[in-house]
Amino acid sequence: MRHSELGSLVWRCSFSGVRSCGTAFTNAEKEVLKVRHFKDLNVCLAQLRAEHARDDAGPEQRKHLTAAMELLRVFRRLDHPNRAQAFRFVSEITDHILKAVLK
Repeated sequence: MRHSELGSLVWRCSFSGVRSCGTAFTNAEKEVLKVRHFKDLNVCLAQLRAEHARDDAGPEQRKHLTAAMELLRVFRRLDHPNRAQAFRFVSEITDHILKAVLK
């Protein structure tokens, strides 16, 4: 994975749809965010799978990419992750991706 692709991957795996102000979401907004949440996570998971399948990825890189994919799958299964859970998962996933890229 090239460094220019890293920014795109981390952006897609980040908090798209997390509202920073304290206002509540309407039911329609919640449904849109839920669909977007799954689409964004599926795109991120597909990109991680593609990087894992590349021939030039070493065993250490594959290990970190596998760990990032597993954390992403766990995060995707959460029904209503709170802000702390989202930050923790994104932080751990990003850490594994960075370790894979920098090796």
